[in-house]
Amino acid sequence: MLRLLCICLTLFVLNSSNLTMQTLYSLYSNGSYQFANLILQKSELSDSAYIDIESLRYLSSKNDVKAMTLLASHYQMQQKHLLAKKLYYKILNLADDAASKKSARENILSFYEKQNNWSQISDFLTPQDDDSWHYLSQLHNSQVLSIKPSTALYKRISHNSLYFTRDFVAQENQLNITSCQINIVPIATSYSRLARSIEIIQSFKNDAYLSSLPVCFTKPLYIQSAKLKCSAQQGKAISCDLSHLAQSENWPKGIRHLMIMSEKGKANVNSGVMYLAKKSHFNVFKHEFMHLFGFEDEYLLSQPIQKQRCNSQALNLKHSQLTLISNKEPKPLNLHAVPTCNGSEMTAYKPVTELTLMQYLDKNLPLDYKNILERNMENSLPDFEVFSMAFAKLDNSYYWYQYAAELGFKGASLQLALYYENKGEIDLAITRLQQAGDWPLAQSHLARLHYEKSDYKKARALYLSASKLSSDSFAQYFYGKMLNDGLGGKADKKAAMRYFKLSAAQNNPLAVQYMNRRKGSL
Repeated sequence: MLRLLCICLTLFVLNSSNLTMQTLYSLYSNGSYQFANLILQKSELSDSAYIDIESLRYLSSKNDVKAMTLLASHYQMQQKHLLAKKLYYKILNLADDAASKKSARENILSFYEKQNNWSQISDFLTPQDDDSWHYLSQLHNSQVLSIKPSTALYKRISHNSLYFTRDFVAQENQLNITSCQINIVPIATSYSRLARSIEIIQSFKNDAYLSSLPVCFTKPLYIQSAKLKCSAQQGKAISCDLSHLAQSENWPKGIRHLMIMSEKGKANVNSGVMYLAKKSHFNVFKHEFMHLFGFEDEYLLSQPIQKQRCNSQALNLKHSQLTLISNKEPKPLNLHAVPTCNGSEMTAYKPVTELTLMQYLDKNLPLDYKNILERNMENSLPDFEVFSMAFAKLDNSYYWYQYAAELGFKGASLQLALYYENKGEIDLAITRLQQAGDWPLAQSHLARLHYEKSDYKKARALYLSASKLSSDSFAQYFYGKMLNDGLGGKADKKAAMRYFKLSAAQNNPLAVQYMNRRKGSL
């Protein structure tokens, strides 16, 4: 009789439209587990059953999808994301309707996004997920961008997304080159590095002084990390394999420099390319930016770098803010020593008393340094390497030397002259060297070509010019030789010996060999 009564009660409860948790608890407390489970399986509980958290936990344990959804939302509000994620995965496996499954997937994706766990998102995605998630996954994981989501889909993402073609481009020929005197292309391999590049550009535009310079940045260029293999070791200078970039000849004309954003590593400038780490402060950018236009470090350089920079023949030293003077010479007036070359035979001096950005990143640029920078940009751009020289050095490419020469870079004109000389086109080689103007190294090569053509008068004048302008040791040696032999003008043995000695003092091998032979014959 009691059993029949329970069955009748259960049938009544199943047909009721106002089932509550109290009903379920009552059945459970009376040991009627079977009937309570039957209610959960066959009936829809009233809204009152989903009000308190304990009810939601209980119903969730019984695989009630509505309760699991509400409880997961509660956990999210409490920042208990791991608990929420577990429930959303459970919903994904148990829900019958597509809407619940889609909502659970969106919430799982958002959870991984908050963790910045884009590799997990990549593994989780299916073709049915919105294109916006596939796009961001590709962008964050440095993959090929096969998706271009619509503006509407961007709004499904919980943060402001970078828009392809609006904020950045993925093809060289899409770069927006301007009529600026100096165009710089930022390059990055992931969402976060693109975003950091954009922050750097915005900081540049907001800087009262830097924004006044004839410098423009293009949209950042997105490159897959597999195609731009960059070393990223903490404390070591960043370097990247530029081979893939050099293979393309779709780069617009007029680019002088690249700014490559790496994950980590030590910022530096090499062959017209600036390398920055993602966490580099804007002051680091400013320091490296100055290097692009001739400025030297004012902190102590390592011994290998001192061998390159701390000598009177250092390339472009005349454009630097520093003056190098032999330790044997007296300390100059109105100049102030810096540690740059300490330990070498030279001492570096700066023209100002205050500490500067070239030594300490938290310091400013003195007015004198700004004047030097502006002068270098206005008058000496042909002396500073452009990015295409880094490309040209990879395969001795005529195309990239030509690209640099069109920007006026003198070093490219010299390389093109050597290219033509190797082909036996001497007149074209001479034309290219003449385009380098009064650059001593180019004049020295030009003198050699005229010498080989037996045009000794021109060769002699050019060797003299190169000797005076930069103390070029080869120009000094060959000018001395022409004086000694009376080629291109009158012989002058005494003057010839002076130039031989000047050349030998710089350890020129030809001059040293000549002086040793002369001593042996005396």
